[in-house]
Amino acid sequence: MSRWSELAGSKRRVSVNISSLQLQQPHFVAQLEKILRAEHIHPDQFQLEITENILMEKRKENVAKLNVLQKKGFRIAIDDFGTGYSSLSYLKTFPIDVLKVDKSFIKDLPEDEADKAIVKATIRLGTDLGLEMVAEGVESMEAAAYLRAIGCHVLQGFYFAKPMPFNQLLKSV
Repeated sequence: MSRWSELAGSKRRVSVNISSLQLQQPHFVAQLEKILRAEHIHPDQFQLEITENILMEKRKENVAKLNVLQKKGFRIAIDDFGTGYSSLSYLKTFPIDVLKVDKSFIKDLPEDEADKAIVKATIRLGTDLGLEMVAEGVESMEAAAYLRAIGCHVLQGFYFAKPMPFNQLLKSV
């Protein structure tokens, strides 16, 4: 990350999926901070992604730990939104910064009217709550254009790039 940010001329952010097991480890926060200090990475460059289901497991403990992480500068994202519990009440109470709309709603855009309605409403809701909105699984120019037109902040998917080795990523900076 340090090298990537240096070559790009600005700080970069990486997203890391966190499992329920990791989040429930007693020293998870301290271990994460230790790794970032050793690598000279600021917490705001590190986005932790969790699924809706993880939020609901050991809810009080997980929310408390996420609050601590957020206060330390880590960004918290809900990954695959719309495929789990999808309770709208936790969008206003859980410590989250980013909402990632699941690719199952994106793959048939802009042709599928039901997906258009769901994605448009979700992006509007998240934006109104002050969340950064991310569309996962963007695979076509048409889907990208539609998502930009309805105000999605970030698009990710094979339309932009397929997974690549770090050295290849550095060459593209």
